[in-house]
This record gives sequence, C-alpha cells and structure tokens, in this order.
Amino acid sequence: MKKKQDEESKLRSEEIKINNENEEMPSSEVKEDKPLIDSKDSKQKVNLCNGYMRRLISKDYLSNHFKNIIKTVDEYFMYRKQFSNYYASNCFLTYAFSLTDNTHQNIKI
Repeated sequence: MKKKQDEESKLRSEEIKINNENEEMPSSEVKEDKPLIDSKDSKQKVNLCNGYMRRLISKDYLSNHFKNIIKTVDEYFMYRKQFSNYYASNCFLTYAFSLTDNTHQNIKI
C-alpha cells in the first residue's frame, strides 16, 4: 500500500515538473533559441550515413530486385500499369485532401 502511494506521489511530482516546464517564461527571461544541431555537425552525420548506405547497398540493388520479381515483358507492363494507377490515385487524393474548403459558408440548406 505504501509502495503504491510512493509511486503516485512520484508521478504527481513529475506531472508538476512537466506542467511548470510548459509554462511560458516572462518576456524578460525569454532566451534566444539556439539551433539543436550545428550545420557542421549535421553535415558530418549525413556524410557518415551516406558512407554506411554505400557500403551496405550496391548501386544496382533496385534493378536486380525488379529483375528477380518480373520475369517476362508482359509482367513488366502490367506492373507499370498498376504502378501508374496507384500513383495517379495517390496524387489525386493528396491534392483533394489538401484543398481548403472555403465554399461551405456559402452553402445554405
């Protein structure tokens, strides 16, 4: 029982700390935001990741993959047709959902 109460009090104290951290600081105490990562540091990380990717994946990995999956020319063209249909529908739906609906205020029922 006491253990459960200790855990609850710890959780409450953590909640209070989190709530206090989320409060806005007065304008006199506002500090300038520093970038989280230096540009030099980020360039080094990108170069490091690119080096790992080059060692792990060969240049012709994708073409070898499709050669193993698609055996005949007919399968290739069916794959292209299916891909085009999926891509077109994805583009259309992305466009449709990104539109803002400004006309709903003018519609009266």
